Amino acid sequence: MAEKRTGTREWSDVSLNIQTGCRNGCVYCYARQAALRRRLIARPEDWTQEYLVAPEVRRARARRSARGVTMFPTTHDLNAANVEAAIEAIRLCLDAGRRVLVVTKPDYQTTYRICEAFDGANVADRLAFRVTVTGMDESIRRVWEPQAPTYQERFEVLGMLQWYDYPRSVSMEPLLEPEVAEDLARGAAHFLNGGQIWIGLLRKLDERTAWWRMSDPDVAVGEIERIRRWQTPEAVLKVYMHTCGVRGIWYKDSYREVLAAQGVLVGTPGESP
Repeated sequence: MAEKRTGTREWSDVSLNIQTGCRNGCVYCYARQAALRRRLIARPEDWTQEYLVAPEVRRARARRSARGVTMFPTTHDLNAANVEAAIEAIRLCLDAGRRVLVVTKPDYQTTYRICEAFDGANVADRLAFRVTVTGMDESIRRVWEPQAPTYQERFEVLGMLQWYDYPRSVSMEPLLEPEVAEDLARGAAHFLNGGQIWIGLLRKLDERTAWWRMSDPDVAVGEIERIRRWQTPEAVLKVYMHTCGVRGIWYKDSYREVLAAQGVLVGTPGESP
């Protein structure tokens, strides 16, 4: 029986991270919630302080043996402070013969530096980018992803990746504005030349946002409830009906589970529903 893949394992065989903390400050971050649970940080706000792990640890992580695809990063993002370490980690993975999927809410200059570092190295068959775009409304983005690059900048990065001709795709997980899912997906498809667009729910909504509800209830309560209304089976089916005709669209395990319970079976790339 084939292994059932969920979460990051839908996209990769192994994950790679080179630091703790993430300046983006996304309030739904699973890594922040895990760090609080494991007492790696004392307060939720501590997560936005970034610390690169020791060089020898970074290199050991990048060199570890794994077949298939390495997803990098998964618990933090890439920025000007860690880009050189990120380039080193990517290069070590590529030198080991592995494929790398860079998943990021990208800023332009950091992504440009990575593209330039590997330009002319003939790695387009092994280095790909997946840009996370969770909505269109900047006021909502500032609430949920307060320090992350703007949506406009993320689309500018998609344009740059198109110019460099790196394989590129889009993650709409978690989908923060399901009401504009079709427009968002069609806008992303323009840059992808058939590349994948993945839609996913905000998993463990209450657990991941409990700290936020306590620290900023005036904002958090309303936003959490808005997301909850869009994650009912009826709402998920509505999003599916509006997006299923978009070229390159795929649904994360979180969506497929809800759809399957309603008799709608959808597959993943490379398999039949």
